[in-house]
Amino acid sequence: SAGYTPEATAGIMGNFQAESGVDPTCIQSNGKGPAAGIAQWENINTKSARWKEMADYAKSKGKDWTDLLCQLQFVNNELAGNSKDTYTNSLLKKKVGGLDQFKALTDVNQATKVFEESFERAGVVAMKKRQRYANEFYKIYKNGTSNDTNKDTTTDNKNNKDNNKKTKDNKNNKDNNKKTK
Repeated sequence: SAGYTPEATAGIMGNFQAESGVDPTCIQSNGKGPAAGIAQWENINTKSARWKEMADYAKSKGKDWTDLLCQLQFVNNELAGNSKDTYTNSLLKKKVGGLDQFKALTDVNQATKVFEESFERAGVVAMKKRQRYANEFYKIYKNGTSNDTNKDTTTDNKNNKDNNKKTKDNKNNKDNNKKTK
């Protein structure tokens, strides 16, 4: 848990579910990018920015960028301000006082919102969906283990990837529209 409360962990997981279906190999827009990984870092297409730093981190550990543990460790590094992206950490400080305060959150919806606003900064937020996913994770894992071993998330994961494509495409369209104005 790296010191995160179950509520903070659920908030992170709800965001990952919305972004990638919690799939570390997920590449946005059916493999076209520019975002990739559980957190949909950019930019896999140009091998730059947050994606490149995450991939370099994995490589330094002898792993591929698709390695789940490396991605989770890198998320923690970004949240702590131990990466080139210090903006994430500065937003976290502004929202709740810093990483230690985020780790201690006891409200799933607040944790989901703070993580999205500080870390994900999604083009299309869909907060209700993120919070719904987070609360589902919390119900299942709040005691440290799954209470529902029969839950099938395969359909949800496929739907999330389809929705992720639409969400990220909408973000790209908005970004392109801003550039042309």
